[in-house]
Amino acid sequence: MTFVRTRTAWILGSPPGCGPSLFDGINNPGNEEINYYYPTSDLVTGPDIIFFWVARMIMAGYEYEGKMPFQNVYFTGIVRDKLGRKMSKSLGNSPDPLELIEKYGADGVRMGMMLAAPAGNDILFDDALCEQGRNFCSKIWNAFRLIKGWTVDDNIQAPDAAKLAVHWFEAKQNEVAAEVADLFSKYRLSEALMAVYKLFWDEFSSWYLEMIKPAYGQGIDRTNL
Repeated sequence: MTFVRTRTAWILGSPPGCGPSLFDGINNPGNEEINYYYPTSDLVTGPDIIFFWVARMIMAGYEYEGKMPFQNVYFTGIVRDKLGRKMSKSLGNSPDPLELIEKYGADGVRMGMMLAAPAGNDILFDDALCEQGRNFCSKIWNAFRLIKGWTVDDNIQAPDAAKLAVHWFEAKQNEVAAEVADLFSKYRLSEALMAVYKLFWDEFSSWYLEMIKPAYGQGIDRTNL
């Protein structure tokens, strides 16, 4: 299966259907949908079908529409087992995704897989990847629970240390936001996700929350919260 990113959405289709025929462009050329969606921006697919489908989609696009169907092709890595073998039903080395979701949560599985999926490189699957993703999601949830447990006190002012912490984290957040935007523009998705991971785990949770949290049994000023 192949994902094609249009101007407004992602479309999932089998490779033969991802050429101009996707919006009935062959049988009904110039229709409203194909004029709007074609050409598209990015194609996301595996490197093992470059010739079988990607090249044919480009040739079909020029043949029927006279222009390239997409500007960029992002090749995902192939998921392999610990021995480096491509996962397949015949080998029986592919984990059940529903069991992984049941054990680690859907967000945990997504997070773990994306962290270990640098552009163009294969992924040696291990349950530890999903565990890392689950732990990160749990970190977000625990930080949220901590903040929700604080009581706002409108009669107190923010300590100087807390004010300094706010300015520091805003600067750090802006720095990481610029880094992530640059990485996204270069399709380095796993690196962008790792930057967000480090920002939340190392800077926000380990430092920022510790610097602004109120003393036990006391409230927090509204500005910092």
